[in-house]
Amino acid sequence: MRKPINPHISGPGSNADPQLRAETFEVANRLRSTRLLQRETRRWQYALIGAIAWFALSLFIIGLPQITAVGILGIIAYVLYLNWNDTRSTPIDFVAAARKIEETEPSLKQALSTAIEQPGDGARLDFLQTRLVNEILGHPSMNDWRSAGIDDYRRSKSKKLVFALPLVLILLAAFTLEPIAKEPFNLTPDSSISLTVNPGDTEAERGSTVVVTAHFDGDALPNSVELVALYPDGRETRETMGQSLSDPVFVYSLHGLNSDVRYQIDYDGRNSESYDITLFDLPALSQSDAILDFPDYTQIPDRRIEDTRRVSAVEGTEVVYSFSTNKPVDVAKLVDRDGSKTILEAANPERTRFETKLTVTENLRWNLLLQDDKGRENPFPPDIRIEALPNKRPELAIAFPRGDQRVSPIEEIELEAKVSDDFGLIDYGIAYSVGSEPPVYLTHTDIENDELNIEFASDLALEESGVEVDDLLSWYAWADDYGPDGQIRRSTSDLFFAEVRSLDEIFRENEGGGGQGMPGGMGNEGEELIELQRQIAIALFKLKQRGATDSSFLEDTAVINESQMEARQQLEQLEAQLEDEKARSDADLAGSMMDKVTKDLDTVLSSETDGPLDPAWSNAQGAVQALLRMQPKEFNVSQSRQAGGGGGGRSRNQRQLNQLEFRDEENRYETASQAQSMTSPEQKEQLQVLSKLSELARRQEDINKRLQELQTEIAKAKDEEEKERIRRELKRLEEEQRRMLADIDETRERMDRLQSNRENREAREQLDQTRQEMQELGESLRREEVSQALATGTRAQENLEELKEDFRNETSSQFTEQLREARRAARELAENQQAIRENLENLDQNQGPRLDNSEDREQIVQQFQEQQENLDTLMNQLREVTEASEFSERKLHRELYDLLRQQSQSGIDDQLQASSDLLSQGFVEQTEDMQPRLQRGFDELRENVERAASSVLGDEATSLRFAQEELDSLTRDLKADRSDSEGSSTEGQQREAEGRGLASNETQDGEQQGHSQAQSGDQPGNQPGEQSGQEPTLADAGNQPGQQPGQSQSQQTGRQPGSQPGGQGSESPSGQQGQGGQPRGEGSSQSLAQQPSDSQSPQSGQQSGGSQSGSSPSGSQRSGSSGGFGGGSEDIASALDEFLREFSDNPGRESPLTGRGFGDWNQRLRTIEELVEQPDIRQRLSQAREEAERLRAEFKRHGSMPQWGVVDEGIIAPLSEARSWVAQELARHEDPQALQPIDRDPVPRAYQESVRKYYESLGQ
Repeated sequence: MRKPINPHISGPGSNADPQLRAETFEVANRLRSTRLLQRETRRWQYALIGAIAWFALSLFIIGLPQITAVGILGIIAYVLYLNWNDTRSTPIDFVAAARKIEETEPSLKQALSTAIEQPGDGARLDFLQTRLVNEILGHPSMNDWRSAGIDDYRRSKSKKLVFALPLVLILLAAFTLEPIAKEPFNLTPDSSISLTVNPGDTEAERGSTVVVTAHFDGDALPNSVELVALYPDGRETRETMGQSLSDPVFVYSLHGLNSDVRYQIDYDGRNSESYDITLFDLPALSQSDAILDFPDYTQIPDRRIEDTRRVSAVEGTEVVYSFSTNKPVDVAKLVDRDGSKTILEAANPERTRFETKLTVTENLRWNLLLQDDKGRENPFPPDIRIEALPNKRPELAIAFPRGDQRVSPIEEIELEAKVSDDFGLIDYGIAYSVGSEPPVYLTHTDIENDELNIEFASDLALEESGVEVDDLLSWYAWADDYGPDGQIRRSTSDLFFAEVRSLDEIFRENEGGGGQGMPGGMGNEGEELIELQRQIAIALFKLKQRGATDSSFLEDTAVINESQMEARQQLEQLEAQLEDEKARSDADLAGSMMDKVTKDLDTVLSSETDGPLDPAWSNAQGAVQALLRMQPKEFNVSQSRQAGGGGGGRSRNQRQLNQLEFRDEENRYETASQAQSMTSPEQKEQLQVLSKLSELARRQEDINKRLQELQTEIAKAKDEEEKERIRRELKRLEEEQRRMLADIDETRERMDRLQSNRENREAREQLDQTRQEMQELGESLRREEVSQALATGTRAQENLEELKEDFRNETSSQFTEQLREARRAARELAENQQAIRENLENLDQNQGPRLDNSEDREQIVQQFQEQQENLDTLMNQLREVTEASEFSERKLHRELYDLLRQQSQSGIDDQLQASSDLLSQGFVEQTEDMQPRLQRGFDELRENVERAASSVLGDEATSLRFAQEELDSLTRDLKADRSDSEGSSTEGQQREAEGRGLASNETQDGEQQGHSQAQSGDQPGNQPGEQSGQEPTLADAGNQPGQQPGQSQSQQTGRQPGSQPGGQGSESPSGQQGQGGQPRGEGSSQSLAQQPSDSQSPQSGQQSGGSQSGSSPSGSQRSGSSGGFGGGSEDIASALDEFLREFSDNPGRESPLTGRGFGDWNQRLRTIEELVEQPDIRQRLSQAREEAERLRAEFKRHGSMPQWGVVDEGIIAPLSEARSWVAQELARHEDPQALQPIDRDPVPRAYQESVRKYYESLGQ
C-alpha cells in the first residue's frame, strides 16, 4: 500500500496530476531518502573525522581525555539534530523522480518529466496535456518504475553505516582512554580531501560506454585529475578528467569497451584505490542451421541450409533446426504468436548450441528467446519461420475431345489428356466405362517420362470394345501419386460422356417451320430429365472421389438423393405419356436404376460411409443410358432466326444439324451483343465487400474523432445550453451508428454470397464481433457515456481495419497497395524529371536580360533534392516488398531484385547529386547536358516498376476496361430511369400491347420485341430501355436467370426475354460449340450444390413475355406427334401464365433513382471509385455518388421525382468525365505510340451541351 503524500511539503512537481504523483511517489520518496542519506553520510563522515581528531589529540594533550566522551556525545547529538532538521525541511522532488525513471526507461523520451511538470491540482489540463498523461499512465513499462534508484539508495545506506558505526566504537573507547603524553601538546591539523569514485567496481555490456566520475569533498580541489586505465594486454592509458562547471565533480567516458579494464584516479600526486570494470555479453543468436529430410516420395535429396532463419519445405519433411549462441545460455525457447513455448534442448556440454526436431505440417513462426545464467535476455529476439508447402493433388484435364460427344459404334476415339504434379506420378492414364459396367483403366506407366507436366493419349476403338448402339460411354483421366501421409492416392479429372448413336439416324427439314420434333418420342421434358440424370451421375462421381472424410459429404449426399427422387417423379410423369413399347421398356429400366441409386444413397446416409457410392454411380450412369435409348431415330427440324448460346445438353445433334442445307434463307443480321466481362461475379463481389469495409472503417474513424472532441467539450461545458447541444450531437451520432449497423448487415449478406472457405468464415465471425461492438457503442451513446463509447468505437475501428486488411490479403495479393503506390511514385518521378528538364531549358533561354538568376536556379536545385528524396523513398519501399515477397511471390521477388540491381548500377543517384552541385554553382549548360541520360534512367525505372507491378496487379488495361464497361452501364441505367419516369403515362398501354402481341408472336420468328416488359425493369438482368436481344450488363454476369450448370456466360448473350436457357440456334456451326454452349460434362467442374439443384428445374429462371411460340431450350423445336409432349397452344398459354405471374410478382422497377436498383447501382459506383487512381476523377465520382444518395433520400422521403437537370449536371456529367479519362488512359495503354491530347482544357459546363449537339450534327 502506497504511503500518502505529505501535503505540508511541496517540492518540484507536487502540483502534477494526482495519479502521476501516486505512481512516482515511491521513486520520489526513495530519491529523497537517498539525498538525505548522502547528506547524513557526509555529516557522519565529518563527525567521525572530528571524533578521530579529538581522540588522537586526547592521547597527547593532558586534560583532554576527561571530556573526550562528552565531546564525542555532543558531536553525535549535533549530527542527529542536523539530520532531523534536514528531514523535516527536505521536500519530495517528483521531477527528479521522473528523470530518474527516464534514465532507466529510455523509451519514455522525457515524456514523464514533461507530464510531471504540467499543473494538475489547481489548473485544468487541456487536450494535449490530458493525452500526454494518459499515454504515460498506459506505458507498458510503468510496472518497472518503482525499481528506479534502488541501487543508489542501498549504496547510500551502506555508506552511512560505514561512517556511523566507527563513531560509536570511538565513543566506547573514549571512556577508557588514557593519555600518552605527560605534558601539554598542541597540534594544528592539516586540511584533507575526500574522494568518491563512481561507478566503482561494476559490470558493463561489451561495446558500451562507461562514465567514471570523481567527486571531491574538501576545502580545496585538486589541480589536476587523471583517469588511469590498465588493460589485460598491459596497455595503460592516462586521460585528463573534465570538471563539471564549478562542481567538485570530474568526469571521463570510456567509449566502446571491448575488454575488462582496471582503473584508478590520480590527483596532485595521490591516487585512489583501484576499481574493476568487468564486461559481459548479452545472449544472442550467432547462427541457425537447418537440416531438411524430405519425404521419400518427393525424391528430393536431404539438404543442410546454413545460417538461415526462414525455411520452406513440403509438408511431411523432417526438420532439425539448430541454433548457435555467442555464449553459454541457460534457457533457449521458441515462442509463437499465441504465446506457446517450445523449450530447446542443449546439443553440447557448453550449452552454446540448441536443437529442435519437428515434422512440417503447417506454417510456423517463432521468436527465439535466450537467457543466460544471470537472467539477462536477448533484447531483440530473432524471427524464425518455417513455411509448409502443400502436397497438391495432380491437376488433370481432358484436352481432346472437349465436351460430350455423339459417336457411331464403328468410330475410333482418340482421347488426349494432360496431367501435372508437383513431385511426380506413380501411374496415370484414361479410364472409360460403358453404361453401368465397371470402368476400364488404361495405364501409361510403360512410357518412361520423368516430367511433371505430361500429355498423353489413348485410342479407343468402339467396335473392338463391343460398344453397341444406344450405349452410354463415359471417360475421365486419372493419376496416382503419394499423399502427405506417404500413401498412394488417386485423383481424377472431370467426367465426360459419349452417346453411341444409330447409323441410320435421320434429320430432315420441317416443312411447317415449327421447330424440331420427335415423332413418337420424348419432348422437352425428356431432354430435361436426361440432363438432370446426367448431372446426378457427375455429382456422384465427384462425391465418390472426395470420400466420406469431406466436411460436406453427408449434406451433399442428401442433396443428390433429393434430386434423384425428383428425377424419379419426372420419369413417372413422362412414362405415363409414352406410347411406344420400346420407350416404355427403357423407361422401366431407367426407373429401376434410379431406385437402386436412391437405395444406395439411403445406405450412405445411414451408415455415413462412402462404400455404396460405387454402385450408386454405376446405376446412375445406367439410368442415363436407359433414358437415352428412349430417344427417336428420326427428327424434323427447322432453322431458327434467333441466334444465341446453346445449352450443354442440347448440342448433342449439332453436327448432324450443321450438315443440313436449309431452303429457308439464313438471317444475316447479327443480334446486338456486348463484350464479355473481364471480372467474374465472385471477384466483383469481393471488390464490393472490400470497398464497403473500407468505407465502414473510415466512417467509424470519423465517429471516434467526433467522440474525442465531444469528450473535451463535455469537460468544458458550463451552461445548460451547451450541454443540450452536446446531447443533440450524441443523438445524431447514435443515428449514424444505427445506419452503420444496417451497412454491416448488408456487408454480411454479401460475404454470405461469397465462396464458403475458412478465410471467409473467419471474416464473417470477425464482422459479427464488430457488429456486436457497434451495438454496445450505440447503447453507450444512448446512456451518454462518452468515454465508454469512445473505447468501444476504437475497438470496432481496429477490428474493421484489421478485417479490411485481412480481406484485402485474401481477395487479392498482399502487395497490391504497395505496388500500386510504387507504380504511381515511379510515374511521378519520370514526369517530374521531364518538368525539371523543361525548367532548365527555360532558365537557359531566359537568363540573357537578367542580371541574376540565382533564385530560379535554387528552385531547380530544390527540385533535384526532392527527386533524390523521392527516389530513395521509392527504393526503400521496393526493398521492403522484395524481402517480404521472397517466399509468397517468387516471380515478383525476382523482378524486383533485378530492378534493384539495375538501379544500383544505373548511377541515377550520382547524376542527380552532380546535377544539383553543378547547377548550384551556376553551370547551367553542363547540367542540361546530363538531363537526357537522367530522363532515360527515370523512364526505364518507370517501365521496370510497371512491369513488376503487373505480375501482381494484373494488366492495368483490364481494370480500365472494367471501369469503362461499368461507367457505360451506370450511365445507361440513369438515362433509362429518366426515360421510364417520363414515359410512365404510356406504360400501361405498352404492357397491354405486349399481352395482345404474345399470341401473335407464333409466326414472328427472330424479330426484336421493341419496348417490352424488359423496358420497365421487371426482368432482372435487363436494364430499362435496353432491347430484349441485348446481353445483360456486367453487374448480372454469372448470375443470369435460368442459367444451367455448365453453361458459360456467352451462352446467354443475345437472349430474348422469355427464351429458354441456352437458346442456341439450330444451325450454329460446330466450331462454336465451345463458345455458344458448353458440352455436357463441361459443367462437372462446378460444385455439387450447383449441379443437381440447378438441373432440377432448368426453366425456373426463364424470363417470360414476348417469347417466340414454342421455342425449345435449344432454340429450335421438334415437331410433336400424338405421343410427344407440348403443343403450340399449350406453350402459348404457359408463356402467358408465366408472363402474368412475373408481372404480378415484380411490380416495381430496378431503376437506380426511382426504383429498387439504387443499392446495387450505388455499390457499383463505389467500386469504380476505388479503382480509379486519378485524385480529381475520384473526387468527381465521390461527389456524383453523394448527389445520387441525396436525390434518392429525397425521393424516398417526399416521393418527388428527381430533377433530371440536376441528375445530368451532378451525376451523369461526372460519370462522363470519368469515362473520358478512362478511355484516354485505356488508349494510352493499348497503343503507347498513338498521339494523345496534352494539356487539353475541358469544355466549360455551360457549353458542354452545345458542343455535344454540334458533334452529333456532324455525324448525321
